[in-house]
Amino acid sequence: DTLDYLERSGRISASQRILGTMLGIKPFLMMEEGDIIPAEKVRSREKGLDKLVEFIGEFPQLKEIAILQPVSHPTNETVLLQERLSGLFPSLAPVPVLVYGPVLASHVGPDGLGLVVYEGMED
Repeated sequence: DTLDYLERSGRISASQRILGTMLGIKPFLMMEEGDIIPAEKVRSREKGLDKLVEFIGEFPQLKEIAILQPVSHPTNETVLLQERLSGLFPSLAPVPVLVYGPVLASHVGPDGLGLVVYEGMED
């Protein structure tokens, strides 16, 4: 719930952090081939969860999905997201919950929540 980590890692400027904090903006980031890429911004964590579910819909051939969180015990948000994803993708249920490490936490902070999407190998 803080943009401090994104500022420290050079992803946003100090003025973006201040304005984003005042407006309650939560960044939606993607990781592709090891790079963290800003994708969108949402105004609340609830909308961020909705955006994660919407994001999963962009993958036509899902093989596996997993939820990433900073702690080993599932948070309320994680349980809600897990239930939503299991309902939408029953063939992938139960959706596993994984813990992200300190390197990713140094960029997104200790309260980040994310998804891992695997579509399989290209032919």
